[in-house]
Formats: sequence, structure tokens, C-alpha cells
Amino acid sequence: MSKYDPIVVPSYELPGELRNQIAPTSYVIILAGIYVNYSRWMNFEIDLAKFGFKNSKKIIVV
Repeated sequence: MSKYDPIVVPSYELPGELRNQIAPTSYVIILAGIYVNYSRWMNFEIDLAKFGFKNSKKIIVV
């Protein structure tokens, strides 16, 4: 998520909002150490980056 365009929506809308944020990018940065409590969403973001677009996104895990 961008600090300049944060996602503030109910959880049922989050998948679509994440897709909108990831769509224009070439890379997805996953901050694994900080957001361990959000592993469900981290896994969703990884799967979306790998399989959710015509061209998969490159993933950087920090």
C-alpha cells in the first residue's frame, strides 16, 4: 500500500483495492517482518502478483 494513497475500506473490499494498487506496478515489495499479523493478506498479495495479471509482477521480500 502506498502511504500517499492508503487503502481504508472494509475488509470485503480490500482484495479489489489491493488489485488496483498493484496493477500499475512492475514490482511488489512485501514487508514480511513487520506485518506478520497480516500474513493472510501478504499471501493474497503474493498470489495476486504471481497469478492475478497477464504478466506476473516481480516480488521483493524484505
